[in-house]
Amino acid sequence: MLLSAGCVFSACQEDTRAALRGNSMQRCKKCIMPSNYPSISFNEKGICNFCTAQNSPEAAKAAKEALYNDFQHTIANARGQGREYDCLISLSGGKDSAYLAYLLSKEYKLKVLAFTITTGFESAVAQNNIRRTIEKLDIDHYIFTPHESFFIKLYSYLFRHINACGSVATVCFICGPILYGFSLKTAVELDIPLVFHGFGPGQPPHTHHFYEMSLPHLMGDGSATGSQIYDIFKDGIFDERDRALLWNYEIYKHKKLPRVLMPLHVLEYHEDAIIKKVQDLGLIAKGKAHPLVTNCLLNWPMVYLHAKKLGFNPYVEFFSEMIRAGQAHRAYWLWMDRILGFLVKIGIFRLQGVRPVLKRLGLNEKEILARHWQ
Repeated sequence: MLLSAGCVFSACQEDTRAALRGNSMQRCKKCIMPSNYPSISFNEKGICNFCTAQNSPEAAKAAKEALYNDFQHTIANARGQGREYDCLISLSGGKDSAYLAYLLSKEYKLKVLAFTITTGFESAVAQNNIRRTIEKLDIDHYIFTPHESFFIKLYSYLFRHINACGSVATVCFICGPILYGFSLKTAVELDIPLVFHGFGPGQPPHTHHFYEMSLPHLMGDGSATGSQIYDIFKDGIFDERDRALLWNYEIYKHKKLPRVLMPLHVLEYHEDAIIKKVQDLGLIAKGKAHPLVTNCLLNWPMVYLHAKKLGFNPYVEFFSEMIRAGQAHRAYWLWMDRILGFLVKIGIFRLQGVRPVLKRLGLNEKEILARHWQ
């Protein structure tokens, strides 16, 4: 029996709804953490251990207020000390770093050095946002561009060695500290006492950093991440020129290290208001502030491969952190995660953003998915 076009369309709609409803993976009843996330467990109410370990709202508020006061005191002490620069800010081309650059240079009246690292995987939108922000704020800008093969080798290695927590927990949590090291070296060499990163709430999750990076993490020794990075660069694909770029505490141990802060975690933060502000200031053009157009181009293969392999968004920990903090709605992100899984499953995810990146890294989808992520 033949079906009419209307019947076929209705059937497809129902198949789509069923597929979205049919994701049987257990999720935390409070956030959206999935049951196959490493080290997760659920209590009798279906609440995950990440949520139950969260501080009480009262304790969290008190801690945030103490850190806010520290930030204000730190800013006041940094201003007017006769240095060429009071602070360095990592400028990525996203709304948060642009907004923070504005706050520091115009509201807090600090002498700011903007710092950008060229990886070769920046979006064109992010690059244009950086240029606009620098011009509008009229601040100095330092661009650091390592030799081209450095990041090609690094990302190729990381995609071939994705761990059990998935793509973002492998690629970003190794790449991030390496980039922090570049900004730290620049700050130490220029005698800049403060380094700022424009991470918004939930980015990175509180399990990694909240307001300030710890000294062991900056030193690179005595921390799991630092040791892992040095182990990675022992691999034969890297050479001495690559290893020389890494932060090396032994070179700078007799100098005073700057504090490395993420103040947007303790300042009043409303995403819509920040987008409106940076657009009104002309730092970012209208429609060019969303992370989908400013994020690193590696995000497309990271999201696609993670969802295809593990069945959920690699940023689920970030979204869950925001849900716990009352800065995002659970129903929205749960639905978005299911839509992502469905798009990947039926093969209409944004593959034009995936394949060129993998090709440039000398990788292919099947090779990565066939590996055991551990």
